[in-house]
This record gives sequence, C-alpha cells and structure tokens, in this order.
Amino acid sequence: MTRASFVREVLGAQPVSMIALRDGFNAGRLFDAYRIQGVVSYSLAQDLPHWQTAGLLLGGGLLGAIFVVLLSRHAECAQCEEASQGTPSSQKSGKDTEPETSSTSASEASSISAVPDKPLSQSANSFMWTACMVVMMSIPALLGSCCWPLLAAGMLGMAQLSTSGTRAVAHAFMFGLHFGIFAALIPKLVVRTSEERKHIASPQIWAPLCLCVIGAAFVMLDLTRHMLLDFGIGIEYLPMYQDDGNLTQVGKAGVLCTWVGMVALIVGVAWLIDLPSKMRKRWQAASGEHEPLVSEQKAK
Repeated sequence: MTRASFVREVLGAQPVSMIALRDGFNAGRLFDAYRIQGVVSYSLAQDLPHWQTAGLLLGGGLLGAIFVVLLSRHAECAQCEEASQGTPSSQKSGKDTEPETSSTSASEASSISAVPDKPLSQSANSFMWTACMVVMMSIPALLGSCCWPLLAAGMLGMAQLSTSGTRAVAHAFMFGLHFGIFAALIPKLVVRTSEERKHIASPQIWAPLCLCVIGAAFVMLDLTRHMLLDFGIGIEYLPMYQDDGNLTQVGKAGVLCTWVGMVALIVGVAWLIDLPSKMRKRWQAASGEHEPLVSEQKAK
C-alpha cells in the first residue's frame, strides 16, 4: 500500500488500530496515522464544554503554583535544619574561646562562610528542579507531538488514548500547569535577583531574569496555539500537521520555539543561581581542594 492510499484510509475515519494490523506498517507509519487523525479532529476539539476547559485551566494553574510553593518550602525547611545544626557550635565558641580568637580567626571565618553555602544551594536547587520539571512536561512538544495523549498513543499503539476529547483536556490542563508554574516561579526569581545580585552592575543584574522570562514566553507560544485551535480559532492557519502527517511551517516554528524557550529557561536559572560556581565549589570540596583565604591572597 502506498503512503497516499494509507493517508486516504486514515482520513476516511477508519480506526487506526485496525489499519496498523495490516501488513507492512511499522511504528513510524502508525505514529503518522495518529498525527493525521489529530489533523482531522482539530475541528471537533472545541466540543469540550467551556466550563470544563475553564476548570482544567484553573486546576492546572493551581497545581503548578502549588508545586513551586511546596518545592520552595521544602528548600526553606532544609535551610532551617542546616542552620540550626550549625548554631550550637557557633554559640559555644562565643565566650569560652575569646582569648583564642586571634589564633583561630582564619578557621572560624572559613567555617562561618561555609555554613550559608548549603542553604543557598538548597533554595537554588528548587529553581533548577522547577525548570527540569517544565522540560519533562514539554517532552511531546520537543519531539514534535501535539500533546501527551497523541505521543502515548503512538508509542503504545493504543488508538483510544488519542481522541479529540483527550487532546483538548491535555491542551487545557498543560496550558494551566505551565502558566501556574511560571506565575509562581518568576516572582521568586525576581526576589532572588534583587537579594543576591544587587552588587552587580545595573544592566547585568536582570539579565538572567530576562532570559528566564523570555524562555517562559517562548514555551507558552505553542501551548497558546493549541488552545486557539481547540476554541476553533485559526484552524486554517495554525494547524501543527499537514494532511500527510508532516509538520507545517507553524508546527515547526512551535517546536523550535519550545526548544529555544527550554534552553533559555535552563540557562537563565543556572546563571541566576550561579550554578557553575556552586558546582566548582562542590568539586573542590569532594576532591579536598579549597579556595585560598583573603589573608593568604594578601600575603601572596
């Protein structure tokens, strides 16, 4: 069977699972079948009631925001535990060791400066874990698929997973989930920038934050396109796939925007939390190396 006749059979509303049972169909063609079926049902996706769409958007947004808040609270709790573990030793070395302050000033300074690094790394880890979560949620878009039901149907060979209803549900929920995560994450990045980067020159202070915001906007572009199609807006201009199952120019642009957004978000968060410096310090701590103290640098 030629590809053209294969496409005609799928467009003729034959069950994809039945077509896949015939001879000569591999996983690639099966995945093409699901994508073509998705093109046909775009005009039927808006049959999802508006109140369900609103509920999915609101539920996804709340879930995304709660995820960011819980992750940051966990980082704060870890920071408090590490700080409380470091307090007794510092309190004991207050009055009892006053005569020996001159001989142990260098070691105390290094220990005091080492204590805040762990809490800072805990809060920084929450931002990086959030960015990694966004990457995992966007795997279908990164692979050129419109949503998780379509990707799962193509991988598992289960046609019932990819319907107009499941795709509309996935589009609304994932849009709300991404929006909720970004709405909760960006203000925390603003606070982090104002507190940790205030010593940097003015134009460079907000550069990582701007990169994160641009990345979030690029990620939301393709999700917004899906929502417009589900509401029946721009069906002639915004489809992701052509009739033969290949990506349209708009679809390719959506995949590219998602990739650019993910890279910008990861780089921006890593830049903001100074991830390379923290990784270097951990490597030095693991290998037994240490950075020279200020007194040693002056002596040199």
